[in-house]
Amino acid sequence: MSLINTSTNQPAGTINLSGRGYGVAVNSNSTRVYVTNQPNMTVSVINTTTGDVGTVTVGTGPFGVAVTPDGTQVYVANQRGSSVSVINTGTTGVKTVPVGSGPTGVAVNPAGTLAYVTNQLSDSVTVIKTSTNEIDRTLANVGDQPFGIAVNPAGTNLYVTNFASNTLAVIDTTTFALTPVPVGIHPLGVAVRPDGARVYVANTQDGTVSIINTSNEVHTVMVGSQPFGVCSDPTGARVYVANSGSNNVSVINTANEAVSTINVGNMPVAFGQFIIPPPFPSP
Repeated sequence: MSLINTSTNQPAGTINLSGRGYGVAVNSNSTRVYVTNQPNMTVSVINTTTGDVGTVTVGTGPFGVAVTPDGTQVYVANQRGSSVSVINTGTTGVKTVPVGSGPTGVAVNPAGTLAYVTNQLSDSVTVIKTSTNEIDRTLANVGDQPFGIAVNPAGTNLYVTNFASNTLAVIDTTTFALTPVPVGIHPLGVAVRPDGARVYVANTQDGTVSIINTSNEVHTVMVGSQPFGVCSDPTGARVYVANSGSNNVSVINTANEAVSTINVGNMPVAFGQFIIPPPFPSP
């Protein structure tokens, strides 16, 4: 895993993982980073204070990962296992929740009451109650091959990238009404700015990021080759895009311009929340 200092936009070292990392999530007090290692069915747990790395065994093909706001549970989408592994961070015990086929993305609402999982091969989103880890409902027909997912800060909207239909599904979390918004070719990662005013979608096939405002108007920015993951910094001033084809990270400013490029390791993915919020501890 490559580390970047977001104050200088310069590389700041690396951390060795137990496998090929894909999904990334950070707990709310910045003390732990969770990275899914798809080939070996584990999640790396990085202590940001000491730099120590532990592992937890989960299901087959772990991909997306998300942490509840209180940091007590970590949800891991097992892409090849049609399940979600729920890690209890206090005991490191793991519970398995069956979901749809080919789960990839995970997001937890700001209240910490619901976890949302995209099922790429079922064209659906599974909603899990975090209090019991039971299925609350399944949202069917959200698009063709839903992949990434994010929730706005108010918890009122879900944003789902549909890889095969080149759309972003905007879903009302109360009525479950769905509005498809056309984006670039083969969208994967999605992120919401902390103020909820912008949504960013990484379009892997055409090397762009689609920027969607609250009126669902779309602006397009060119980035590197095969952008995969995208994440806003805690202030909303900059957005970082992991370009898996060009081995670098693009930085987008509030004027919707790609202003710099940071070289990192081979095939960066960084799918999910990969920026540590304040107080920025140093590994």
